[in-house]
Amino acid sequence: MSTTPLVLTQKLIKSPRIKPNVMSLAYRYKHFGLGKRFMRKNWTDDCYWILTRLQPTSKGRYNRGMAYGIFVWKGKYFHGGEERRMSGINKPLWKIHKDDISSPWEIISK
Repeated sequence: MSTTPLVLTQKLIKSPRIKPNVMSLAYRYKHFGLGKRFMRKNWTDDCYWILTRLQPTSKGRYNRGMAYGIFVWKGKYFHGGEERRMSGINKPLWKIHKDDISSPWEIISK
């Protein structure tokens, strides 16, 4: 009994084990999520990174790489508001800030 690739893909999308990292979240949006606020799932609403730049590690693979942004902790800019490399972006701990979740027509459909 074999399953088609479409069925396998649908199972992977619905799987609760798959948790998004910054790169996979950013590539869902136009302009790759630049300007959006990304936060770890255990942070409060006033702690986040504002995404300014993305660098994927290889062509065609958009789930790994480096991201740069401005860090805000408890409503205050860290490092004088300078762009810094985001740490832990490849870990599946990230979500988009609730104010930046956009309407469905802004998200790129695949």
